[in-house]
Amino acid sequence: MKATTRRPGAFSSLRDPWARNWLLLALALNLAAAYFSWGFHQFDEHFQILEFANYKLGNSPASDLPWEFDTRIRPWFQPAFVVMLAKLIDDPFTLVSTFRFISAILGWLSTVVIASCCFLWFKDERLRRWAILGSCFLWFFPYLHARSSSESWSASLFFLGFIPLVMQILQHRSKGDTTRLRLPAWEALLCGALLGLAFESRYQVGIMVAAGGLWALRYGRLEWQGVALLGAGLLAAILFGTALDAWGYGAITLAPWNYLDQNLTQGRAAEFGVSPWWHYFPQILAKGLPPLSLILLAGVLISWAFRRRCSLTWVTLAFFVVHMFIGHKEFRYLFPILPAVPVQAVMGFQALKERGFRWKPASGFGMLALRAFVGLLLVMNFAALAVLTILPPRLEVRVFRQIHDNAPLTLITDGPNPYVMARLPINYYRHSEMELKVSPDPVDPSRRQPHWLLRQEPDAPAAPAECELAYSTFPDWLSGSVLSGPLRQARALEWNLYRCPAAEED
Repeated sequence: MKATTRRPGAFSSLRDPWARNWLLLALALNLAAAYFSWGFHQFDEHFQILEFANYKLGNSPASDLPWEFDTRIRPWFQPAFVVMLAKLIDDPFTLVSTFRFISAILGWLSTVVIASCCFLWFKDERLRRWAILGSCFLWFFPYLHARSSSESWSASLFFLGFIPLVMQILQHRSKGDTTRLRLPAWEALLCGALLGLAFESRYQVGIMVAAGGLWALRYGRLEWQGVALLGAGLLAAILFGTALDAWGYGAITLAPWNYLDQNLTQGRAAEFGVSPWWHYFPQILAKGLPPLSLILLAGVLISWAFRRRCSLTWVTLAFFVVHMFIGHKEFRYLFPILPAVPVQAVMGFQALKERGFRWKPASGFGMLALRAFVGLLLVMNFAALAVLTILPPRLEVRVFRQIHDNAPLTLITDGPNPYVMARLPINYYRHSEMELKVSPDPVDPSRRQPHWLLRQEPDAPAAPAECELAYSTFPDWLSGSVLSGPLRQARALEWNLYRCPAAEED
């Protein structure tokens, strides 16, 4: 009997021993990042998800929420998810950690489906393995996957919904079948729903959804039933998101339209700064760990030029070009297309190879130099991977945990209010039985009672002798290392919490 080979499926990479081992290691790194990544990458990750949910839980007034709440421009899909978790988990810190673990697993699942599609994108095994390894271990992926931000969720949900559709189309085309592709009903509905939830996580991903849909219509030769079911799944997810928005804001509203009206028509986004169209290119090179960023950017640009019919080119190029011509630019706005970067970079170098470009130097010295350069890139990547995976972005949250666990208490700080960031109050982490006083006065009457003292070192004066250090974000093992000086200068780990008895009367 003739042996039959199993067609690649959305999770077929887990059946390949080589890919499965690396993917499982990537899962471990994602979970480690979720465990260590206390805090948030950017303020929106906290204020527009956790504080929105905290308001709905009755623990925060609407007046403390950012302006996006009054203008009703943010989706409630993720805040509603947090509210649902709060029904199961009482502790706010455990809830946030669970949220990060769910985010990390979603990100890892998107990596699995991308790795599975690499078996169709690359016939050359060596190139395929480089693409899979890049998708697993590019230095910022575990950190980004662990973020519960709209950018991370939208990226994970988009690729989970889009790549299985791409695989169906590529497999159908590879057989030379001239008939139209019939999608399984459940798969079409599920893919459409995932794409809709990606849009409900971050509206800008609608550009990718539209570009991916046009690619599927142009090259997929889908039966109309499959298109209808994809559309039905997409519409159902958007209607679900609209219902959640009405629940969150307390009134029926079209949040995506409000978002466009506020940021584009009324120019609210431009109030936060406007950059030229080419702004993202130096940002990519600077923030992407040069010279690795230069190699990746060159590979992606080459793939855009020579792989114009590729699905990834359609979705990432459309997304990038639109954002180039939006005045207000932030590097995080590009996060939704980052999962495609390693694959597209390898595609770019594959395109050069197909056009006769020689990679191997003719001389032995040239080969040695090339290997040294590749080794340097790998060392840089894995050093950055290790640091970003275990170093929390906001260590104040770990201090908040200590304060919360020891409440009720009186907390005094003689520096800035730690529960105010970006001129907005942080209520989510604040215990209802904590009294906070911001007072530099050493004879403040509050100090006549037992209290806790919070200091951001090293600029603060020495703590009173009678105060006992209860918690520090600067661990003892790091204090004696060569890194202690640079980290202290950068104020990276210097939050100290002291337990103080009542001050004695003069």
